[in-house]
Amino acid sequence: MSVRKLALAIASAALLQLSVDASAGSNYQHSHSLESDLHDVRELGSAIRRRASEPVGWRDERGVRDPLVRIKLIGFNDFHGRLAAGQRVANRPVGGIGVLASYLRSAAGEARDGHLFIHAGDHVGATPPESALLQDEPSIQFLNQLANDECRYADPRKLPSWLLTFSHPRCDVVGTPGNHEFDEGVAEMLRLIGGGNHAKGPFLQSPYRGALFTIQPFSNDLVSMDLTGAQVRTLLEQQWVGQARPRLLKTSSIWYRWQACPGYNPNVSPFCQSGLPQVLDMRIGGPAGTPIDVAATYRVTVNSFMASGGDNYLVLPQGTNRVVGAVDLDALVDYVEQDLAGNVVAAIEGRIIRE
Repeated sequence: MSVRKLALAIASAALLQLSVDASAGSNYQHSHSLESDLHDVRELGSAIRRRASEPVGWRDERGVRDPLVRIKLIGFNDFHGRLAAGQRVANRPVGGIGVLASYLRSAAGEARDGHLFIHAGDHVGATPPESALLQDEPSIQFLNQLANDECRYADPRKLPSWLLTFSHPRCDVVGTPGNHEFDEGVAEMLRLIGGGNHAKGPFLQSPYRGALFTIQPFSNDLVSMDLTGAQVRTLLEQQWVGQARPRLLKTSSIWYRWQACPGYNPNVSPFCQSGLPQVLDMRIGGPAGTPIDVAATYRVTVNSFMASGGDNYLVLPQGTNRVVGAVDLDALVDYVEQDLAGNVVAAIEGRIIRE
């Protein structure tokens, strides 16, 4: 069995075990999400269950069975096409792809039984000119140069079905899209992976051959849950926790007014005691709408990433009566086509007011 298949089998078994732990009422939800596990099982189908049930073994190059396998998973994310050196983080200079590649290959060289490079999203998108002006093909080429000799280009005739397959089990690079991979649409993302010249190309290759590795599909389910009005206030105020710059949670049907924290005051929100902004008023519909009662219960819908506590929204895993709904993209398409009949009208509604 290859390192790649073994890692997939181990991950699949862990996924199913976590689902069992969650259904048994363990403390699992504080570190992960049952909804995301159910989403993965539904997306990948029964095949992942069968694979997780298969016995996993290992033999070295001499054919000797070794019960202990040391596989190093080397992950990185949010590369955003930073090919060149010259950036500073915490006022310290950082290197470009040469330095990153050295770190990654050094880590891979320390693995006893094998390794897998995993880029976990936002490898392209919001990129500097050295990548963006060439349609981010240089960023994909960087990953291609990390790949071993077992990696192969995808067959563009099989797009997009090959996205769901592990067609090259000994390839040591795998990736998953983040939101920025979709900045220019699905078609451009598939071109970056599967190959083909851009309309403004060719750039580095002619024809451009795409990625030497698989990328899995990307989506979130919508999760509905019950929150008290007090938890809704906490949710809104958690958008500022641990943030180096302003970040606002976009809401639908909820209007709220907030201000920067004036300092410690035990009679206001606990977040204000730590110097963070506070929510002053929350209403349903608009400034003239019904005030949100901190003691009442409200039905709230968010994506599965946030529902599991992503982006520091740690109050959401406490929501009760959770129901998993449609994939977020499918829900948006249905809303535009059915509820709006295709007529989208954008307007500034003033749902978020800063004092």
